[in-house]
Amino acid sequence: MTQWQRIGEIPVDSGQLVLVDPQNSGRVHGYEMDTSLSYELVENGFALVLSTGLGDGIYPVEARLQEVAGALRIAEVRIRFL
Repeated sequence: MTQWQRIGEIPVDSGQLVLVDPQNSGRVHGYEMDTSLSYELVENGFALVLSTGLGDGIYPVEARLQEVAGALRIAEVRIRFL
């Protein structure tokens, strides 16, 4: 296992972030989130909509890598909103 390391950043202009497999991105088009929730599943779990902690901004993305079958793979990803 490795330590957490910064792998990039994600800009947010709506106070929300959507995690979705690109294969299913068409299933979330036009979705309106209930902003009173901090997270919500979209259409039977095809996406996860997250409200950011402070609204719009640029948020750091970090990953923890793990060796699997002789190669480093992403084991976990985190986005720090606060």
